[in-house]
Amino acid sequence: MFPPNDHLVRLPISKADLGEWTRLVNDIGEYDQTGEKYTPTLLEEELDDPSVDSELDTLAIYDGDLMVAYGQLHVTDGLRDGYAKAIFGGGVDPRYRRRGLGSEVTDWLFKRALDKAAEKHPGAPTKASMWIHHPGSADEFLALKYGFERARYFSDMRVDFDVWEPPAGFEIGAPPRENARAIELDPAKHGEATRLAHNEAFADHWGSSPRSKENWEFSTLGSVAFRPTLSRIAVNPEIEGDDAVDAYVLATEYQDKELYISIVGTRRRARGQGLATELLVESLKQAQREGFVKAELGVDSASPTGANTIYERIGFRVTRTSVVMERLLA
Repeated sequence: MFPPNDHLVRLPISKADLGEWTRLVNDIGEYDQTGEKYTPTLLEEELDDPSVDSELDTLAIYDGDLMVAYGQLHVTDGLRDGYAKAIFGGGVDPRYRRRGLGSEVTDWLFKRALDKAAEKHPGAPTKASMWIHHPGSADEFLALKYGFERARYFSDMRVDFDVWEPPAGFEIGAPPRENARAIELDPAKHGEATRLAHNEAFADHWGSSPRSKENWEFSTLGSVAFRPTLSRIAVNPEIEGDDAVDAYVLATEYQDKELYISIVGTRRRARGQGLATELLVESLKQAQREGFVKAELGVDSASPTGANTIYERIGFRVTRTSVVMERLLA
């Protein structure tokens, strides 16, 4: 029989908690085999996000000096299909599970989500979203208990550079291809044009909402994990200004020498030209030259652009299936 939770301390997450928060998140990731690993710098970014009020949008539960559970909320800047989107995050130390802490964190998330969504999007209904790394896990059981439903499946995909070879026509050392367009992304020159391309490219993607300039510059281009030298864009030579980017691949490095392709997108006007394949292959080739050991990405299993097939042709293979669960809050 576990002791009651009355002695536990609840407080917002601050920068003084970064060491314990990092330890807790990584312990959970290792136990649940999520494949995710964080550094204090990456978690500090989440506290510094201008769209997050760390005093109100985060929760830490301590047993003495040990953080044993946490919660964090993010409400997107834009609406999606008329809904405010509240993204739930959190976890419980494996040693403290089955004590009701997961339910306590979820109850807190529900209340804060309704309050924050009402502040950011008055009058709009709110949908809550939870990412479940392993269907059938305790996290999914908790979500089902709270009325969430399975909304969409995603595939985690990977290539190992020690055995990967570029597809035909893109081989290392091959002569330049006719009409090749991949260039390195310069954030100062192409940042805004890439954001506008992203908002159009993902306008018909499930669960996506427009990214504001502030959010894009902080969370994407300004992230310590972002790698512009491994990212690629295709610029339309017939268009000038901020509408010129036709397609883009954004690369990050969360763990040393492990490439993560965070976003791949193509404007409608440029689809069917093979740009996603070209940009992604060039990004992978550069990472391979720089000694990266693998590359990973996540893809909507029902992507309207057929991205799954593109990635498989390039050499990616599915390693894990995740599910996003949703429910209407109000």
